[in-house]
Amino acid sequence: MKTKTAFEKMILPIPPLHEVQVGEWKLLKNKLPRIPLAGYYSRPMFRSPENWALVQGEKIWMSTTPMERESQMLHVQAAHGSVIVGGLGLGVLLWALLNKPTVEHIVVVEKNESVLAIFSQVVKHVPQWQAHLHFDGASIATLHGPRVEIVHGDIFSFRPGRSIAFDFGLVDVWPAVGDLNLRPDLQRLRKFYPLVNEWAAWGMEMDFVSWLIENSVPSYEHRPRHWSAYSDSIGVPLILRDWPGMAEVSFEAAKIQALTSIGAIV
Repeated sequence: MKTKTAFEKMILPIPPLHEVQVGEWKLLKNKLPRIPLAGYYSRPMFRSPENWALVQGEKIWMSTTPMERESQMLHVQAAHGSVIVGGLGLGVLLWALLNKPTVEHIVVVEKNESVLAIFSQVVKHVPQWQAHLHFDGASIATLHGPRVEIVHGDIFSFRPGRSIAFDFGLVDVWPAVGDLNLRPDLQRLRKFYPLVNEWAAWGMEMDFVSWLIENSVPSYEHRPRHWSAYSDSIGVPLILRDWPGMAEVSFEAAKIQALTSIGAIV
C-alpha cells in the first residue's frame, strides 16, 4: 500500500451530511464519479470514500472532493480565537473549525438563502450537527449554538449584532479557484473589518503566483520571504507569513490546478 502524503493525512474530514432537496437545489451523495482525484497541494491522486455535491439544477456549486477539502486545511490549521467565515457551502469548513478547541467562536455569513435552507435541513436530520447547532424550524435565521452563529447576509457588508473583535477571517465566496476578484475582495474586507488579525482566502495561492508574475519574480527564485512580501504588498495580513514552505506549496498548488484545468491530471 502506498504511503500517504503529508497533505493527505491532514485533509479536512467530510462532515456528517444528509441528502436534501429544496426547490431546484439538492445535496447529493456520490454525485461525482468515485475515482482517484488530484488534491490541491499534492500531486498524488487518492480516492475519497464518498463524495457529496451541492447542486443547483445540474450545476455543481461545491463538493467534498479532495481538492476542495485539501485547499482549506492550512486555513483551518491557522484559525484561532474568534473567527468570521464568508460562505457556508457544505459546512466542511464549519465542521473542521467546530472540532478545533482553539477556535472559541465562529460567525458564518452566507448570502444564498437556498444554501441556508439546505443546511438547516441537514442540521435537522443529522444528530452530530445538533451537538453544535440549534434549529427551531421557524426560519433560516435560527441556526445558532454555544460557539457558532450562522447568519443570512453578505460578508462585504455584514455588521455583527454585538461587538466582536475577530481574530481570524476566512473567506470562500468565489465560484472558481483563482478568481480574479480575490485580491480586490480581500482588500475590501480588510478595510471593512480592520481589527481582523489574520486572513485566509480560498485560492489565495493562485493570486500569489499572479503577483509573482506581475513583479517579474522567476519561479526558481521563490523564497519564504516572498509570501510575506505579497501579504505586505496587497495590504492584507495573510496567514503563515513566517512559514518557510508557504511560497513553495503555493507554486505547487498553482501548477496542479493548472494541469487539472487542462485535463492533464484528474
